[in-house]
Amino acid sequence: METTLKTIINKDWITLLLVLSFLIIALSKFFYSEKFQGLVSFFTSEKFASRSKDRGPLNVFNFLLSAHQITILSLFLFLWYTISRGEDYTKQPELYVNILVGYLIFEIAKIFIDKVIGYLLNVQGVMQLYLYRKISFKNLLSVFVLILCFFIVYGDFATIQLLQISLWVIIGLYFISLAMTISKYQDQILSLPSYFILYFCTLEIAPYYIVYHLAT
Repeated sequence: METTLKTIINKDWITLLLVLSFLIIALSKFFYSEKFQGLVSFFTSEKFASRSKDRGPLNVFNFLLSAHQITILSLFLFLWYTISRGEDYTKQPELYVNILVGYLIFEIAKIFIDKVIGYLLNVQGVMQLYLYRKISFKNLLSVFVLILCFFIVYGDFATIQLLQISLWVIIGLYFISLAMTISKYQDQILSLPSYFILYFCTLEIAPYYIVYHLAT
């Protein structure tokens, strides 16, 4: 009983993160219900996709969900890393902060490079929509990862195998979303095939491959 109580207390900082994340989702759905519904049907609704041209990636709704995305995906990576190494994740909040900061810098750097490439190749419009769809899918994916993190922390049934499967499912869904996005802009992409292949391999595949192997 005493051990269980101590474990619950040690999880306080994780509980706070999960509660804040649920609160962000609830506030986003309450104050931006139309946008939230649009996000859920983002990859099936042509109407919402066409309206995204006027919205741009930077607005309060996207800012809230992007903050949630970075917080929760960092938490999942933290849980995956510590549990895979057999470590007690409840006692390592500083490691979570390091992962959070690293992931934030990684995402900001990628967005900046994407925008620079869009400018250099004179495809700013397509790149803006491409970025918007990537960010939107990550935001949507983070909602499901939030639920997954909740069960990992409080379900007490998380195994290394389950975490590895979950990680590969998340990566797989992300690249499926990229394939769907690329298919929408294939005419523009086919006009610059060499640049696109170089971009995709360098900035979409290589960074995640390197990070995964550094972590393992």
